[in-house]
Amino acid sequence: MMFRDQVGVLAGWFKGWNECEQTVALLSLLKRVSRSQARFLQLCLEHSLADCTELHILENEANNPGIINQWQQESKDKVISLLLTHLPLLKPGNIEAKVEYMKLLPKILAHSIEHNQHIEESRQLLSYALIHPATSLEDRSALAMWLNHLEDRTSLGTYGSQGRGRSDSVDYGPSHYYHQRQNSDDKLNGWQSSRDSGICVNASSWQEKNLGCENGHLPLYSSSSVPATINTIGTGTGTNVPAWLKSLRLHKYAALFSQMTYDDMMSLTECQLEAQNVTKGARHKIVISIQKLKERQNLLKSLERDILEGGNLRVPLQELHQMILTPIKAYSSRNLTADDRGRDPEPHRTASLIGSDGQGPDCKDSAAGGIPHHHLPGCEGESGGAPLPEGDIPGQFTKVMGKVCTQLLVSRPDEENISSYLQLIDKCLIHEVSGSLLSFRSFLGTRGKLVFS
Repeated sequence: MMFRDQVGVLAGWFKGWNECEQTVALLSLLKRVSRSQARFLQLCLEHSLADCTELHILENEANNPGIINQWQQESKDKVISLLLTHLPLLKPGNIEAKVEYMKLLPKILAHSIEHNQHIEESRQLLSYALIHPATSLEDRSALAMWLNHLEDRTSLGTYGSQGRGRSDSVDYGPSHYYHQRQNSDDKLNGWQSSRDSGICVNASSWQEKNLGCENGHLPLYSSSSVPATINTIGTGTGTNVPAWLKSLRLHKYAALFSQMTYDDMMSLTECQLEAQNVTKGARHKIVISIQKLKERQNLLKSLERDILEGGNLRVPLQELHQMILTPIKAYSSRNLTADDRGRDPEPHRTASLIGSDGQGPDCKDSAAGGIPHHHLPGCEGESGGAPLPEGDIPGQFTKVMGKVCTQLLVSRPDEENISSYLQLIDKCLIHEVSGSLLSFRSFLGTRGKLVFS
């Protein structure tokens, strides 16, 4: 196919997307350009917009805290329209205006979810907010809960039809998440900046810091941002214990877990629970559920074998969707026993989907969470054949994700499986235990192959 034909195909897709989807797609593509290319594009855009009076008026309104505050008196329909046109024009660093947006967004989202109205518009608003360079890590953490509420309100099937199989909107995943990432050439392109827009933590490249998220998705959090106790997890960060308890219909015991570490929880016994006045039925259910958590790595190994043997991907994908909602601890080589270290000479290089904070000093070229690019063969999220140390759930999860991706690429296209896989990526990216998740390169490679091929 000639270049002009390829551009024509891409333009055809682009024309069929709404403005938010177009923005997300462009942001994704911009992350792949060099600094010189980006500067050229900036000059072109500035030149074409220089005399756009209407845009200047909108931009002034979008950055005026007083005007934004007055929108609270408007109808919900009008406010949603105003937010969609003005939020993208918010300037990074305008804290006062951003605060007003952050006051409005939860109210609008709550109303939309409660009345099951404006779901698509709500997803677009979340997309803009989650990829916006003006929003901080704390802002996005506060908004992340609404992703869960959106999924609770809308079935996965409905989301799939609304999102048309792309993961560029909030509808993906139990946490319906957004994702992002950049390719392996980011550092080579030299997109580095001393500024940190708050989009990504411990990221060194321009894309990581100033664009932060791709495809409407949440950024990678550094391992240092992962809280040590389940108490902080309950506020929206960490290992997802409150959501897990809710799925077991045991959320009334969330306070009991609030002061425990992940390891404390995993070693709970019925006697300890009885001492805390937990009912007999709940005690039994908690202990059984914790035992299932301990069996996850073996389950993942079994799924990997099934995939390699050519089994149907639907069951593995369902298992992965369920597992990503369970408490998962960021893996660190510091947790290894002496025997484990003997079996794994380079434990700090474990490819990790949900978190690996054991980055070594020689991993400077890896993504923010510490996944070296040369450990991403095949589908780039797929680690090599060496067995992973016991307890490395993130690494094992990533390995299975890589196997699934490979099968999706080499087998007959299956829209349902591809959509499910992309949704799973989004869930993983929002999972705030993500010290590393899959690398930037892995996500870009996967999306490029599955969505744009």
